[in-house]
Amino acid sequence: PEIRLAPRQIYTRSKVRADVDRIIELYRRQGRFAAAVEPKIVQLDQNRVDLIFEISQGDKSKVRAINIIGNQQYSDRRLRKEMFTKEAGGILGFIKSNDSYDPDRLAADQQKLRAFYLTEGYADFRVVSALAELTPDRKDFIITYVIEEGPRYKFGTVEAESELRDFTAEMVESIVRIKPGQWFDAKLVEDTVTGLNELAGARGYAFADVSPNFERDAENRVMNLTFQVAETPRVYVERINIQGNTVTRDKVIRREFRINEGDAFNAFKVKRSQDRIQSLGYFQENLEIKQAQGSSNDRVILNVDVEEKSTGELQLSAGYSSLESFILSASVAQRNFMGKGQVLQTGISYSRYSKQ
Repeated sequence: PEIRLAPRQIYTRSKVRADVDRIIELYRRQGRFAAAVEPKIVQLDQNRVDLIFEISQGDKSKVRAINIIGNQQYSDRRLRKEMFTKEAGGILGFIKSNDSYDPDRLAADQQKLRAFYLTEGYADFRVVSALAELTPDRKDFIITYVIEEGPRYKFGTVEAESELRDFTAEMVESIVRIKPGQWFDAKLVEDTVTGLNELAGARGYAFADVSPNFERDAENRVMNLTFQVAETPRVYVERINIQGNTVTRDKVIRREFRINEGDAFNAFKVKRSQDRIQSLGYFQENLEIKQAQGSSNDRVILNVDVEEKSTGELQLSAGYSSLESFILSASVAQRNFMGKGQVLQTGISYSRYSKQ
């Protein structure tokens, strides 16, 4: 599929070179940067040629070393533990799958480094550069990160502002567990925002806008934090859509909902409904109830996209006993008979002295 040339097309060197580049790029995406492709021509009669691509795949390019420059508080070894990419070699090197070079993984490692430092209080941390160099033998890569840690911050004042009548600033402040004097932790702030959104959702604000506002005091090395809750209308459930159920009837799923169309939105009831539907055992584990904007700002649509799994069972067994001679048994069960959520089961057991 990567080769654009095809039989009965006009042969040109530029087209061949383009195909060679595409093949090499395909191997590079698999981590084989030493791959070489050589096109060869076989002359035929009637002004025709056969085109042969001779490919030397080479080994997968490994990461020979990961160097970090600029780190003062944490060692290279400690920072490498936070990365997806690992150095090749070691006693268990033969079972590693993440020691090959991958440009996408390189970008993800930079985000991992940043996330680590932000949880440790280094709010000004940044990756200055990330360079991957191919070794002279073109077999491996050496990755070098240049970073700036910056000063370590603590939380300063922690306040709240709310425009919601029944979700006041005092209520928000009583919920927040971040205290002045703690080391700054971006993950803790993110988790707090998530928790505030869930609590706002429990009070009927499905699309509550909770955002943290940071005010950096570089001189005193503190980070003042204000949680701002913007005004949003109370939301009601306009419609519940169910998709993907080819066998299970709609009513079997809908009766598990703890919230109905027309009710005030409640995030806890939506989560409870999702857990109840999942516990039926009829659907795959990736079930999720998603929210969408309704016909107006105070309306929300709940979409359930299910993926059914097999609910039938067949069991066969045989054995031998000195008393009853051969023992045979068979059973068939359907846990979602005709999509009604009902269980139908039948079985037979046969031996020399008993029949059931």
